[in-house]
Amino acid sequence: MFEDYPAAAVYRPQTKLQPNQIRALVAAYESGATIQQLTEDHHLHRRTAPAHLQRAAVTIRPKQAANAQQAAEIVSLYQSGLSLRQVSDQTGVAYGSVRNYLLRAGVTMRPPIRPRQ
Repeated sequence: MFEDYPAAAVYRPQTKLQPNQIRALVAAYESGATIQQLTEDHHLHRRTAPAHLQRAAVTIRPKQAANAQQAAEIVSLYQSGLSLRQVSDQTGVAYGSVRNYLLRAGVTMRPPIRPRQ
């Protein structure tokens, strides 16, 4: 009966940050920490950390372009099975740039997991 339903998503409890934790998040970001580092350190969703920073009127730094070593890492990560978004999040390189690096390297792109609407 339940075989027709997709597997349930892994439950992840929401983390409500206290004001002192938000101040620490802002201070870490202003000291040079990346969004990815903040999300890992505070166990947040990848969109939650930037939302806290924006509410605190912090200017979000743009993701940096990849150097030659990072470009090779991007290709390796994608070929290991990670999605474009996962490669972007892991390397700190913008999603579109990850795609462009892969195309320039001649990597065959996999179809998207879910179709566009």
